[in-house]
Amino acid sequence: MESIQCRGRAKLGDKTVLDAMDAALGVLRTYTPAADSRVLFDRICAAVAGVVESGAQAMSQRGRAAWVGERSRGHKDPGQVAFLRLVETIARLPIGESE
Repeated sequence: MESIQCRGRAKLGDKTVLDAMDAALGVLRTYTPAADSRVLFDRICAAVAGVVESGAQAMSQRGRAAWVGERSRGHKDPGQVAFLRLVETIARLPIGESE
């Protein structure tokens, strides 16, 4: 996250992938080794999906979407959506099963 912030000068709340990553990190911080990993990934997916949905109403502050200004409102941030798809895919992987 620090590298993304430095390279793109983005900060939390700019409607970027950082917001989605921060939501996932917030859930991971609650993880305990005894926790069910399926439940953990379900919570991560829900947290990131919430950021994607709520962020759609914000105006993009960084990246290509920032170029369109107010017209970015009502549209989901592509980076946030890509991160959501990544965590959804990871959540569907078999856990602890031998192949």
